[in-house]
Amino acid sequence: MHSHNYTMAQAYKRSFGEARAWRRFGNVRKSEINWPRTVLLGWMNDVRRDFQFCAGQRRLAEWPHAARIRWQQRRAKLDGFREAGSSTGMRAGRAVERSDALNENSRAAWLSCCDGARMRLVLVEANS
Repeated sequence: MHSHNYTMAQAYKRSFGEARAWRRFGNVRKSEINWPRTVLLGWMNDVRRDFQFCAGQRRLAEWPHAARIRWQQRRAKLDGFREAGSSTGMRAGRAVERSDALNENSRAAWLSCCDGARMRLVLVEANS
């Protein structure tokens, strides 16, 4: 399913999981995780870009729904970052070696995720 077709709950769940993975296995500094930056300013930038797109496509009626979805995504991102930072056994806030993240009780898949204009590889832990 494409992300703009998500329900509010689906948008939250996906963003939460991605943020948790970025924090556990990516290079996310604790100083980057706070409500004003992660939620408010991030959301304002998202809805600004969405407004420009909707206006350019003559689809402004869709913009309020996009803004609500973006709000859910931003809240979930902060929640996912915070949960991963409090998890045991993970070295949150810095990149980990691939071998550090793997163990006999987990499977891992490398996924390419987009974070704005930057692409990064994220190790996503899956249940066995």
